[in-house]
Amino acid sequence: MHKDLIRKVSDVILEINPEFPYARSFATNLFEIANNEIYFGEHLPSLTNIKIKDDDYSQVNDLLKFYKSKVIGLRDE
Repeated sequence: MHKDLIRKVSDVILEINPEFPYARSFATNLFEIANNEIYFGEHLPSLTNIKIKDDDYSQVNDLLKFYKSKVIGLRDE
């Protein structure tokens, strides 16, 4: 299931930018970043700038959008 999800996300990345050379790697890293930041925010806050309160993960979402815009050049509309 994890591999299928990574494949789907990497396919979307390639639809957006067919020349992007690291679609699977980037997709994998997005999931790892999200998991790590949630864990750090909840248990090791000195390792992250992300603040998680009352199960609000919006800062993690914002971080992922930031990376997406920097790495594959997409801006949110």
